[in-house]
Amino acid sequence: YTVKNADLLQLVRRILKMREAQIAKLPQMSSRRVASMIPTCLILEYLLTKTKVPQVVFSTSGIREGYLHEKLSPYIKAEDPLIG
Repeated sequence: YTVKNADLLQLVRRILKMREAQIAKLPQMSSRRVASMIPTCLILEYLLTKTKVPQVVFSTSGIREGYLHEKLSPYIKAEDPLIG
């Protein structure tokens, strides 16, 4: 998934204005992640403003899955991850 820097920065700043109770009501928000949203958004805001990258790319998997995928054999890597 790719998001323009300006769009993501706008979202981050909206979240930074919220209280935890409001964040908890966001769609798809895990209760385990509510407390970490403000610190995460502060870091993301800093990175977006300092780097001025045009866009941010998010993995559909995650850091752990990306690391594990890197360790797979070329044969397994060539398989479609959505089929299986």
